[in-house]
Amino acid sequence: MSEAETIESHGKHVKSMYEHAYERAEVAANEYNPKNPFFRSKVCKGRYPYAPSDFAKKYLKPDVPIKLQNADGEQWEVCCAFNMSNSMAMRIVKGYCEFHTNNNLSEGDHCVFEVIKEMPVVLKVTIFRTVDFAD
Repeated sequence: MSEAETIESHGKHVKSMYEHAYERAEVAANEYNPKNPFFRSKVCKGRYPYAPSDFAKKYLKPDVPIKLQNADGEQWEVCCAFNMSNSMAMRIVKGYCEFHTNNNLSEGDHCVFEVIKEMPVVLKVTIFRTVDFAD
């Protein structure tokens, strides 16, 4: 076997492991059902998470600050804006990049955003990291 074949097969193996870990993280996020209202979102490069219209109508308002809270209780202020393709859904935009960076989110991670306080709105974010599901 040549070195090129070894590198190619190693690359396919790593890709397969990543896809398996991604699927396991997604399943874990989908099986997690908090008692409070929530929505799920997959971390995608260059995209902000969006809240479905039914959730957004009840809990979010454009340009009104809310807090995102991680498992350690740290909070980040963010604001939402209407989603261009669906005027009732909202994206978490202003302040999200800082939350994303400070929590080391990676493409393929899954987040569950759960309402833990309504006035002002605080969303607890439970993160299912793809890397945690690697074999």
